[in-house]
Amino acid sequence: MKWAILIYAYLAYPQSDNIEKVISWNLPFASYQECESFYHMYEDKLQSGVLVHAKEQYKADMTIREMGCARAVIEKPGDDPDVSDQRPIFKREPSI
Repeated sequence: MKWAILIYAYLAYPQSDNIEKVISWNLPFASYQECESFYHMYEDKLQSGVLVHAKEQYKADMTIREMGCARAVIEKPGDDPDVSDQRPIFKREPSI
């Protein structure tokens, strides 16, 4: 079993209630404190990067609904990770 603390984001489609969850597997951290510190140091770049990713991946101008740090556990190679204990750092409520 392997685990890491990762940055996650919930992205919202324009004019829709649909949400996509994105996890940054390339930025693992040993603790929530490390993750949160990194997020605060690079908040603008992380947010703009996830929006660029969303445009490329989902072909939509999405908005960030939430970003933060979460724990991901993989039991064995090839398994889908179990993501839990999400700790939001940035939150934007949906507009009505």
